[in-house]
Amino acid sequence: MRAFVPALVLALAALCVAAPASAQRIQTIARVIATSDVDGRFARPVCDRGDALRPSDHAAFTYALRRAARHPDQPMVVDMGGLLTPHGVARYAAAERPSSLAVMVQDLGYRALGFGLNDLAAPRRGMLDVIRELRERGIPMIASNLRCGEEAAELCELLVDASDGPSMHVVNGRPTAVLSVLRPNAGALVAPDRARGVEFDDPKETLQRLTRIARQQGAEMVIAIVDAQIEGGPIALATELAGERHSPNLLLVSGDDDILFARPSTVRPVLVGTPSQDAVEVRIRSETTTGRPGGARSPPRASTRTTRWTSTRWWS
Repeated sequence: MRAFVPALVLALAALCVAAPASAQRIQTIARVIATSDVDGRFARPVCDRGDALRPSDHAAFTYALRRAARHPDQPMVVDMGGLLTPHGVARYAAAERPSSLAVMVQDLGYRALGFGLNDLAAPRRGMLDVIRELRERGIPMIASNLRCGEEAAELCELLVDASDGPSMHVVNGRPTAVLSVLRPNAGALVAPDRARGVEFDDPKETLQRLTRIARQQGAEMVIAIVDAQIEGGPIALATELAGERHSPNLLLVSGDDDILFARPSTVRPVLVGTPSQDAVEVRIRSETTTGRPGGARSPPRASTRTTRWTSTRWWS
């Protein structure tokens, strides 16, 4: 019995230090930060002791945005549309100093902007000048399902439109495509002179076509900005895309507080609503599990990898 006790202690100790049946490693491989419904509200006009402008309370999120954009992992910072319009101060700057607006966007860390309904409705000359200045700084404005006739040709020449293919970027070393689609009837919702010469392809068909092209070009992730008022709603669109061969990994829906995570994080495409006048951060995590099916002495099995998406709202 005395000889048995030490042997039992040694056996228990061996069990305690034996390799676990499985090991799990979770790593954030990329981040996407999206802002929504900013509407150009970065500054407000004042008349006080020589001051003409002061920072707007609506732009409080920009302090965190600027810090996050400079992180070594190079997050994909995008706006859902209407970043610089229709607020009066931003419109005045677009007409008088478009380069200053573009420098501000660059300093905040934005890497791409969606083309929204307010952008389409904005005074065309000032908007064209801003888009040109942004393009010179490597910041595309994206309208993936927009096509232009002769009367609007200059607009499509500056935008990443339906004829250009996906907008390609690198996020933490990973090739990433960014798409942006508006509702097909957007032209009917703006002044006639803004709508002249523009038309919009079907959003679902556009996302499928450009996702296929993006994959062919080596994209590991495809991010799509989707108009919240798209026909049938964004949840219906995501449901239809789920059964298709070519669909984006992530659908970002503008200005919808109710859709923070409308679908489980393992279902594709993931659907995230960006809160109005604020930002949301989406973390893409790789979960790698390794193990031994027959215990510590069995040969290790192949690793399995799952990609999970989590979102966090930035309260400004």
